[in-house]
Amino acid sequence: SLHDALPILSLHKDGTSLTGLASLAAAFEDKGIKEAVDKMKAILLMYGLPSQGKVSSQVLRSVTDTFFMDFVLAGSFSAKTAEDAEHFKAEKWNHTAYRDEKWLRSLQDRLVIDVSEGQADIESAKKTATEVPLTYQGALLNTCQELKTTLIGLEGNTPGRVRLPAFYRQGLSGRWRFSERPEYLRSLGALDETNPEQPLVITTNYILSRTNCFQASPLYAVC
Repeated sequence: SLHDALPILSLHKDGTSLTGLASLAAAFEDKGIKEAVDKMKAILLMYGLPSQGKVSSQVLRSVTDTFFMDFVLAGSFSAKTAEDAEHFKAEKWNHTAYRDEKWLRSLQDRLVIDVSEGQADIESAKKTATEVPLTYQGALLNTCQELKTTLIGLEGNTPGRVRLPAFYRQGLSGRWRFSERPEYLRSLGALDETNPEQPLVITTNYILSRTNCFQASPLYAVC
């Protein structure tokens, strides 16, 4: 648990050990998984489903869709009843989750498995809940590649660098809203000011920066 791992992370003036850091990372992962399972249990309860046993595979897929909607909205999915949840999904799915639907269906196909006549085990929903935060970065790979391709296309004579005016022009006309102020880019380590008269965005540093991470919960982000 996170509580158990914190004493292991002994901080000294020279830092900490790799073992302590690995223990803390594992503790945060466990905490994230518990958070996901607790959310799934709450959704099962909202749908009036038992915490164990077998129910319709179709219903479990709907439940995991609801979980995923809550996940991509970073916990701001406010439905209080199953009816509210289904109505919200029907109205908002294409705006929030459609991009990742192929990835989600693949995950469901692998985990929500019929065990008898269209029935699946409730545990498969909980397993799906644990897998979403652990593997969601796979759904973001195409988006990351698109961002990378866009920035590379903007590079000028200096490899790995984009002129600031070109960066902002793309933000005004393209899919990506490049609007970070120079001060913020500097704080990200994504601004090359070797020539103060012509600051450049450092492609790699910008792509890998915190600004492009998905805030999955108050506890962690997916980058």
